[in-house]
Amino acid sequence: IKSIFVVGIVCIAVCVAAAEFFSPITERKQKNMSDITENYIDYLELARYYTAQEEYSYAKFYIDNALALRPRAEEALSLSDEIGIYYSSIKKDLPETEKAEYTGLIAGEDDVGYSVAVLVDEARKAFTSQEYFSAHYYASLALQMAPSDNGNIDAAKQLASDAWNMLGENPSGLDKKSVGIFEKKKEGYFALVNGDFEKAYYIFTDLRNNYPLDLDIQRYHSIAFEKMNTKYFFIDETENLQLFEQYRDNYFSNIRMDGGKDVIYIKGCTAIKKTGSFIQYLRDFSLFSFDSEGSLVYSFTVPYAKMSALPLEYADSGFQEYMNSLGEKKIVPYILLESADRVSDGRFISPVFSHNDGDSAAHLNHYVLSLPYNDFVQICESSSGADVMPLMTLFQFAGKASLYGFSTEVYFQSLISRLTYPLILLIVFILTASLSWNYRLNSTLLFKFIWLFTLPFFTFIAYIILDTVLYLINLLYYVLFAFIGTLSLPVAVIVLIVFIFLSTVYFTALRAD
Repeated sequence: IKSIFVVGIVCIAVCVAAAEFFSPITERKQKNMSDITENYIDYLELARYYTAQEEYSYAKFYIDNALALRPRAEEALSLSDEIGIYYSSIKKDLPETEKAEYTGLIAGEDDVGYSVAVLVDEARKAFTSQEYFSAHYYASLALQMAPSDNGNIDAAKQLASDAWNMLGENPSGLDKKSVGIFEKKKEGYFALVNGDFEKAYYIFTDLRNNYPLDLDIQRYHSIAFEKMNTKYFFIDETENLQLFEQYRDNYFSNIRMDGGKDVIYIKGCTAIKKTGSFIQYLRDFSLFSFDSEGSLVYSFTVPYAKMSALPLEYADSGFQEYMNSLGEKKIVPYILLESADRVSDGRFISPVFSHNDGDSAAHLNHYVLSLPYNDFVQICESSSGADVMPLMTLFQFAGKASLYGFSTEVYFQSLISRLTYPLILLIVFILTASLSWNYRLNSTLLFKFIWLFTLPFFTFIAYIILDTVLYLINLLYYVLFAFIGTLSLPVAVIVLIVFIFLSTVYFTALRAD
C-alpha cells in the first residue's frame, strides 16, 4: 500500500503541475500569438479612420502600435509616411476650458518644507543677486504659505512686487540673443504663475534643450514637469508596451458612491514591476457610466490610460467616507486619461466620447475607481478565466466576484474543483489499483504481443470515464453551492477525505492471493 501511495502522489503532483502551471502558460502564449494578428488589423483600421478624420495625434499613435507588431508591413509603412507628413505640422493650443485652474504657485520638490522666514530670506538674496525669477518665485511661495498674522508678509509682498517690476523690463547690457532668451524665460514664467502649466512646460522644455546649464530654466522646467505629471502622462511612455502585457481583455463593473455603475473594458494591462505593480498602463480603456436607474450617462474610450495607486487620504472626504464604509480600503486606482507629447506642444490624446448626456464629463482628465487597488489587480488576473487564474488569487477573489459583475457560483465552483482535484485523482488512483489487482493476469499466463494494440482503446475509454466523472462532480459542486453557499468547500473536502479512507480500506482488504 505504501508504494501505491508514493507512486500515486508523484503522478498526482505531475497532473496538478500540468493543470496549474504548464497548461495556463501554454494557453497564454497561444492567445498572445492570435492577439498579435487581431491587434494589428484593429490598429491599422483605427489609424486609417483617424487619418480620414484629420486627427493625426490619434492616427500616429495607432500606426506606431501597428508597426510595433509588424515592423515590415508595407501597408502600415506607407500609411505611417503619410501620417508623418501631417503629424509633424500639428500645432494647436488647448481650449481655454481645458487649461489648469490656477490654485497658487506650485513648489518644486527641493523647496517643500521651507519656513516663511527662510523663503523671504532666499527671495531677498536672489533679488540682491539680480536673479529676479528666483526672487519672485520665493516671495510668492512665502505669501502662499504665510498665515495672515505672519510678520514676514509685508516684506514678501514688497519683494514679489519689486521682482515682478524688474521682470517687466529687459535687463540692460545683454546682446540680442540673450535678450531673446530672457523674453522666452519670462513668457514661460508668466505662464507658470498664471496656471498655464502646459504652455510653461513646453516653453521651458524648448529652452532646456538649447540651454541645459541655465539654472532658471532647470528650476522652472522641473516645476512645470511636476505639474504636467499630475494631469498627463507622456505618449512615449506607452511605446511597445503591448509586447509586455500581463493581462488582456479585462472587463468588470464598479458601483460608484452615487449609486450608479461603471462598466469598464480594458484590452490590455502592463504592470511596471519595478514600482511593485503600483503603476499600470491600460490599453484601449473604455468606460460606460450608468446612473442609479440604469440609464447611460456617458461613455468614452482612450487608446492608453495610466493608472497609479492613490492613498485614500489624498481623496476628497466624501469619497473617503464611502470607501471606509465598505471596509478597510487604504489604496484605490487613480487613472490618468490624457497623454501629451514630451517635446512638442499641441499634441495631446484625450478620451473620445461616443455618448455624453449633458456636460458632466466634458473635460474628464482623470478617473478614480471606487474599489481597492488589490481588487483591481485580482480582476486583471481573473481575465484569463476562473479555471486558469492563479489559485491563491481565485481563493481571495471568489467571495467578492459579484461586487464586480461576475458570477460567484462560477468562481466558487472553480475554486472547489481546483482544490479538490488532487483528492479526486487520489481516489481514482486507489480504485484503479484495486481494479487492477482484482483482474490481474494469472502468473502462469503468457503475455501476448497483440494486447499492446488494445492500450490506446482502453486509454481512450479511461479518459472518457474520468472526464465524465469530473464533469458530473463539477455539476454537483454547483448544486452544493446553491444549497449551502461557502460551506460547500469544507463539506466537499471532508466527503472526499472520507472516500479516500474508504477506498484505502477496500484496497488493503483485498486478498493477496
